[in-house]
Amino acid sequence: MQTSIGLIPKPTFFYRVSETVLALDEKHELVKSFQHEEDFMDEDLFIAREAAVDYYNSHALNGPQGDFVYPFILSGEYEEGVPFAVWFILFYIVEYYGEDSSLTTAHPLADNRNGECEKGLKLEQELLQELR
Repeated sequence: MQTSIGLIPKPTFFYRVSETVLALDEKHELVKSFQHEEDFMDEDLFIAREAAVDYYNSHALNGPQGDFVYPFILSGEYEEGVPFAVWFILFYIVEYYGEDSSLTTAHPLADNRNGECEKGLKLEQELLQELR
């Protein structure tokens, strides 16, 4: 009897910027949420990176756009009984193995919450060194 060996495909890489807005009421229950993801793909990863960095920086400097019911706060600065909104923007390099693959991983490179990005930055640095 012959067994089939599943091969892991070689990944492709691209960049993604994700923005999330959460509005919470007086009880800090979610009232409304919004998420937008923008992918930056190019055969030349350096070109994709430049476009993604420009997009991320523009959005990070200008903050969330539009009319929101509740005032925005910085993470952890909420008051009990007061509704508020929070906004997150994250910049990733995505290791993509195909549409149906559970191996696909988004590695954070930057965010407005000072999250853990060291692993993603190391991966990106190694990848870009290989491409030079």
